[in-house]
Amino acid sequence: MEWARLDLPNTEIVVLHGRTGPDEIPDMLVAADCLLITSRREGSPCILQEALACHTPVVSVDVGDAPERLAGVKNTIIAAPRAESLAAALVQLIRRPLRCFANVDHLSFDYLAKRLETLYEEICEHPTSLC
Repeated sequence: MEWARLDLPNTEIVVLHGRTGPDEIPDMLVAADCLLITSRREGSPCILQEALACHTPVVSVDVGDAPERLAGVKNTIIAAPRAESLAAALVQLIRRPLRCFANVDHLSFDYLAKRLETLYEEICEHPTSLC
C-alpha cells in the first residue's frame, strides 16, 4: 500500500496469507490500527467478524456481507476496490486512532447455540411446516 505510505511513512503493513495460526489472530487484531479487506469473493469474511469482536477499525471493499456487518459501525469504511480509495480510507482511520465498537453478541457461541436450539424446537413442534 504505497499510496498509504505517502501520508503515513512509518506504517507497517502485515499481510495475512492464511498461514497465520488462529490463536495469533486476536492478538494481531488488537494490536492493529486497522484491518484492510480486499477480497474479491467472500460470503461472510471471518476475519471481519474477528476484527469487530476485537474493536479493530476496518476498511473493506464491498464483498459478501461486509456492508451489512459494517452498517452503522463507527470507524469502519466500505471503500472502492481501487488503490487510491483504499489508501485514503486507511489514512483516514489510522490518523484517527479510535477503536470501533459494534454489537457482536450475535456472533457468540452462546447466541448461535441458543438460535439453533430454538430452531430445532420449532422443527420438532411443527415438522410438517417445513415441507
